Amino acid sequence: MELFSLISQSRISDFVDLFGVLGVTIYLASYFALQIGLIRGQGFTYPFLNILAAGSVLYSLQTNFNLSAALIQISFIAISTIGLLRNWLSDYLLFLKEDEKLLLASKFPDLRGFRARRLLESGHWKHLPAGTVLTREGKISGELFYIASGAVTVYSEDTCLFRYERDVFIGEISCLSGQPSTATTIVAEAAYAFCISSAKIRKIARRDSEIRRHLDNCFSREIRQKVLQKHVNFRNIVRRQPMETAGGVALPEAHDRLCG
Repeated sequence: MELFSLISQSRISDFVDLFGVLGVTIYLASYFALQIGLIRGQGFTYPFLNILAAGSVLYSLQTNFNLSAALIQISFIAISTIGLLRNWLSDYLLFLKEDEKLLLASKFPDLRGFRARRLLESGHWKHLPAGTVLTREGKISGELFYIASGAVTVYSEDTCLFRYERDVFIGEISCLSGQPSTATTIVAEAAYAFCISSAKIRKIARRDSEIRRHLDNCFSREIRQKVLQKHVNFRNIVRRQPMETAGGVALPEAHDRLCG
């Protein structure tokens, strides 16, 4: 009987030790994933994995209890739980106006909680009458504009390049870099826009790497979409133009159509 008891205890001990190995594996895997960017420390995944790892290691201590190790695991569980609650509350208690919801859904779909609120509270909404100059070519833009409604035209050296309708950023190229604008942008139709100082954007980006990541991703998509849209629209318009010569097109008329 004693032999069977010892064998049983040994098997239980081995089984419990597996939880310790599992916990260490989760600790290392989650930390590795955090360092290479697969998960984010400010999200839900990383604190949840910490709770799972700490719980596994804590369970394994029952066969060879160590107070210091137990306190460390309990602390990890408590701190990670606080982090999860904080993330959940910041999302649950985030009250947004309709315009703010549309902005976040369109441009920052993964930006949530207090970070979304921090970005929105750094700017303001206002009506922009037709003729308002948003950016000037060769000048550093002092503001970033999100055009929620209305339209703007883009000029370079007094030549109209393009016309943008609602749901577009203006000034994103020079916003984070601080470089002069590459074109002049003027409100063509009365617009309603979210405006935020470029200095505030750069300050937020320096202090919060997570917001900086969202801004970089958003601006990259925005610039890429503008280039593709401009290429497609101009190509379609040129195809519809009557040929002036064997190899030429009526470019002035094409520009008029592009700029409305």
